[in-house]
Amino acid sequence: MKTNALKHIKELTDELNDDKRRINDLLKETNEKDTNIQVLHAQLNAFQQQPQQQLQTYQVELKRLTEENIQLKQRFAQQQHFQQQQQLSSMGLINNNTDSTNIQVRVLSDQIKKLSVDNGNLEKQLKTKELLIQEIQKEKDDLLR
Repeated sequence: MKTNALKHIKELTDELNDDKRRINDLLKETNEKDTNIQVLHAQLNAFQQQPQQQLQTYQVELKRLTEENIQLKQRFAQQQHFQQQQQLSSMGLINNNTDSTNIQVRVLSDQIKKLSVDNGNLEKQLKTKELLIQEIQKEKDDLLR
């Protein structure tokens, strides 16, 4: 009877030790998964902030481009005004110094051409970056699903 009791105690002790090992394994696995979850949350947070920062940068760039467009329109209006004065002058209606007017018109024309090219290039860059933001946003949305 004593041997049966001792045998039963040994079996129970072995079961207890097996259960402890399984519990330790499960705790390790749980800790690893918690760590993975934390890493994924950190990556997701970083990923979510990236498009917002880029969007702010693009908004500033868009504002700058808009201001450049306004300046271009003002210069264009000035150029048209000078051209009208030149036409009136050539008709003898206004007695201005046509040489200085012609120089101003040429300078402004060159500036407008240069600014138009620069503005076009910046608008292309902005469009490319907007598409990149959309792609990043789509990837973020896909990750969140």
